[in-house]
Amino acid sequence: MITSLFICFGLLQFILALYLLNHRHENFLTLKQVPDNVRHDLTYFAFAFIASGLAAGVAALAGSEAIQIVALVLAALVASALGLMLPKYLR
Repeated sequence: MITSLFICFGLLQFILALYLLNHRHENFLTLKQVPDNVRHDLTYFAFAFIASGLAAGVAALAGSEAIQIVALVLAALVASALGLMLPKYLR
């Protein structure tokens, strides 16, 4: 059961990374044109979500609780950093 949850969790992170990569140039949330500094940050966070998704995949295959905790904490840190960064640009 936990294996399938971690696979879904990893896929969700890959979808989020794909969204960030696809919307780097236009139509990101309320921005019609994305400034260069936001574009750079979105690329960084997309790759961070890809790394976190890979960690979730490894956690699903390994079944180790320590790796699962690392994958969850990594995803939480990346999502929190993205959430703290966005209001700065969306004023």
